[in-house]
Amino acid sequence: MNTKMNVLKTVFPLISICFTVAMGTQNVYERINQGAINISDEIIPSDVNSIKIEKNEIDIIPSGYFTNLPLVTLISLCCNGIQVVQDEAFSLVPSLQKMYLYSNNIEIISKQTFKNLSSLTHLCLYQNEIKTIEDFSFGDLRALKILKLYKNYLSNVTEAMLVGLEKLIKLEMQVNEISYVERECFKNLKKLRYLYISSNKISYLENSTYANIVTLESLYLNTNSLEIITTTSFSNLTKIKILEIIKNRIKIIEGNSFSQLKSLKILKLGSNELKLVSNTTFSGLKELRELEITYNQIEYLESHCFAELICLQELRLNSNRIKIIENGTLSSLKKLRKLHLGRNKIEFIHFEMVKDLINLEILGIEYNEIRSVPINTFSQMTSLRELKVNGNKLNTLDYSILDPQNHSANLRIALFQNKLFCGENLLWLKQFEDDWVHVDQPTWTRCAQPTSLDGCRWSDLQADDLMFKSGR
Repeated sequence: MNTKMNVLKTVFPLISICFTVAMGTQNVYERINQGAINISDEIIPSDVNSIKIEKNEIDIIPSGYFTNLPLVTLISLCCNGIQVVQDEAFSLVPSLQKMYLYSNNIEIISKQTFKNLSSLTHLCLYQNEIKTIEDFSFGDLRALKILKLYKNYLSNVTEAMLVGLEKLIKLEMQVNEISYVERECFKNLKKLRYLYISSNKISYLENSTYANIVTLESLYLNTNSLEIITTTSFSNLTKIKILEIIKNRIKIIEGNSFSQLKSLKILKLGSNELKLVSNTTFSGLKELRELEITYNQIEYLESHCFAELICLQELRLNSNRIKIIENGTLSSLKKLRKLHLGRNKIEFIHFEMVKDLINLEILGIEYNEIRSVPINTFSQMTSLRELKVNGNKLNTLDYSILDPQNHSANLRIALFQNKLFCGENLLWLKQFEDDWVHVDQPTWTRCAQPTSLDGCRWSDLQADDLMFKSGR
């Protein structure tokens, strides 16, 4: 596409150039990387569609500056160091749809800052110094769909702050200093689908704070200070699909707290302080596909704690303190494809524990206390393609743990950091190494016995080297 460039000379403190670039039907006014400028001296042609005044040094946007601009749909004032946007600076730009004011030094948004911008759909205010948003500041933004306020210094969220945002779809408020979220402050956001409020200082969820956002699909509450999830924390969120509450201080999840989240697909609770998963912790989550509870202090899983997770495909329980998984605990997880149990204190794994995981493809039980794997343990897992048993106390891994005749996938096994007896029981790994089985990290995988092979790398061994019987 050909670009026609018009160079317009105007008066600046220093001799400089601004551009109006005609691109098809788009006329773009640009003033980029020009150093310190007095924006009041800028003369913007009335026929432009977009204004980009970026990466300069500007302190103030004066009242009524953007005027007589009937065609402008985009204004970008990012990265200028702006400290103050005076009242009604944009009120005479009736067609404005997108405004980018990010990466400045703005501290206050007043109720007149965005006056009369009834067509605005995107407003980016992230990475400023905003401490205060006056009540009803967004009251005229009836068409706004996306509001980005992350990386500021907001301390609270109130209902009056969000008045007027009935059409808002995405609200990003992560990385602020929010400690208080007013009860039902989101109740008028009738179309909100994505809410990001991670990396704040929230310690408690007021009853029904999020309950009435019936359109909500994704909620991110990571890196806060929450200690308890109650039955009213997320009630009525029947359309939510993703809920993340990673890196909080959650010690208690009341029974049935998630039971109304009928559409939930992904639940992440990693890096908290949970010690128990009860039979009612995950009640009602029949559509859940991914559950992550890593880096907690879980010691005990009640025997029916996963009973309703009939669609679960990935379960992450690694980095806890689990010693025992009772028979039947995993029996409902027939659709499970990935199970991560690494870095726990599990001592035993056997057929009855995992026999119902018929679709499992990845099993991670690395860095536990497992000394042996009994015969037929994984015989039902005919699709298993990755088995991590490294970092345990194994000395062998017998051929009979699988059902090789019916195994349909190439299998990668991680065995390193065990005290292996490199004898006949491991011969099958060499014999089928170029066929359907592969030892992961073979140079890290070393023999501990017999004495003649102590320290030998798996990658250096031949089948003939393994003609030892265990115990010799």
